[in-house]
Amino acid sequence: MKIAIIGSGHIGQTLAKKLKAAGHDVAVSNRRGAASLADFAAETGVRALDMPQVLQGAEAVILATPINAVEDLRDELSKLPAQTLLICTANYYPHRDGVVDEIEAGKTESVWLREQLGRDFVKTWNAIGARQLAFDGKAAGEAGRMAVALAGDNADDLARAARLVDETGFDAAVTGSLADSWRLQPGTPVFNLTLDAAQLRQAFADTAPDDRPLAPQRRDWVLARLAEYVGERASFDQFDADDAGKIAALNQEVFAVIK
Repeated sequence: MKIAIIGSGHIGQTLAKKLKAAGHDVAVSNRRGAASLADFAAETGVRALDMPQVLQGAEAVILATPINAVEDLRDELSKLPAQTLLICTANYYPHRDGVVDEIEAGKTESVWLREQLGRDFVKTWNAIGARQLAFDGKAAGEAGRMAVALAGDNADDLARAARLVDETGFDAAVTGSLADSWRLQPGTPVFNLTLDAAQLRQAFADTAPDDRPLAPQRRDWVLARLAEYVGERASFDQFDADDAGKIAALNQEVFAVIK
């Protein structure tokens, strides 16, 4: 498959490496331009391209960018053929993305994003830590294989995205629609935990509506504690191995603090 990845942070680079290793034709782009990705391209064999060249002929496009980048991408993404698989890995962090009033008022992040993009997409790889994505994948059928959640409204898109998730080393657990994907957002029981497919689906199903207004509070509480711990690196996708235990502990502790 010809895959375009927009964004070259931890998630974007990890997906590029894994999907290239799985045999896909992978091209990567970012805001800084192709020249900034020359070393990464030489190391991994992916193609580094500028926008909009990275989208040309792409069968799948993965947005591994903050949601505040959507406005700059909307025009180019609107030109994609309807059959192009669009995947988004982003979560809403108001301290990074700026405050979005509709999301703050309770609109599901993915529903808001779909309205901005004007087209459907699959949400996945958003509820797994960057280090887990990079190092905890296992072959299909191997004991202890983790699951990655997917949400979407198009069955064919979900099936194609699930195959890509499998190729990155994780069981694909389709959890529901984009409207229901608030259960995958930061501050929910599913977010950033090590679960197999059955456990993930159960945690998703068990996430009560009462959790919805609490999720942003939990997200901000965890981020505040992480800021105390690591200072300016406080974001869920920017931690090394020494930080992994702290992240897991905080994501558990928050449910006792905010309930």
